[in-house]
Amino acid sequence: MRIWTMQVGFWYDTVVEDVMTGIYLHSQGWRSIYMNPKRPQFLGSATTNFEDIFTQGTRWYLGFVDIVLSKYYPLIYRPSKLKFHQKMLSSYFFSEPFYCLPVLCFAIIPPICFLYGIPLYPQVSDPFFKAFAFALISSWLRHLSDVLISGGSISVWLNEQRVWIIRSMTSFLFGCLECIKTRLGVREASFNPTNKAGDIDQVKWYQMGKFDFKTSEIFILPLVTAVTLNLVSLGIGVAKLVVTTRDLNSVFVYIVLLMYALVLSIPVIEGMLMRKDNGRVPWSTTLKSAIFSMVLLSLGYLFSVI
Repeated sequence: MRIWTMQVGFWYDTVVEDVMTGIYLHSQGWRSIYMNPKRPQFLGSATTNFEDIFTQGTRWYLGFVDIVLSKYYPLIYRPSKLKFHQKMLSSYFFSEPFYCLPVLCFAIIPPICFLYGIPLYPQVSDPFFKAFAFALISSWLRHLSDVLISGGSISVWLNEQRVWIIRSMTSFLFGCLECIKTRLGVREASFNPTNKAGDIDQVKWYQMGKFDFKTSEIFILPLVTAVTLNLVSLGIGVAKLVVTTRDLNSVFVYIVLLMYALVLSIPVIEGMLMRKDNGRVPWSTTLKSAIFSMVLLSLGYLFSVI
């Protein structure tokens, strides 16, 4: 059975066998159609807690990065009957885990620069400010329009932004790291199935729109550290702005972006400081994130005085 399915195009030896099968079949000239009947044809159950989402996401993005680093990357795979726009779209899709790098930079560098007065963004009086503001606001409005057109709301838009940032700092990041370790022979890629059945507490939190942070500490530590760093930098930076009457013109962009990050971080902050249930962020994780934040701020101070 395995030999026959490989002959007709079904791929094994990968953690994203469905994706690899799709690449191969489309490259051979097969065409697929999108079926969306009015009556639902299948009943599915998605993951609803961090543990399973991270496990599933890390497996997916490990497979995506592995495709990017292989000869099957759509932009370079030959022979291929994919059209150019199909190659571009699928290549972008598989490269998405690399967003973890700019998102990590966005989470770490701006708050440190804001706190120590290091210029990074254009001032309001700068001619380039309009271009910067246009690019930022248009990206938000484009996503918001997509959400509203599809029947969503501003709350849905915020949640999608929030989940994308969380994925970038967790599943994207660890998917890339796992692929590197697999390529170096440190570990072997494995298919870990995820649990689709939630307990009573998980269902209750999901229905209330609350995150379940019960997962391995290593998964959420980068996320919680970034939130802590942004929260501390915004608080101290605004206090310094009030006390020293620092020019708002030079820090306006910092404040807008840090406030944006703060709004997206509300569920994490709630899990760190306000929640008392079992789905909260563990105190040990919050403490470690504070220590790592102090280390990053200390490094930022050393950089600012050099």
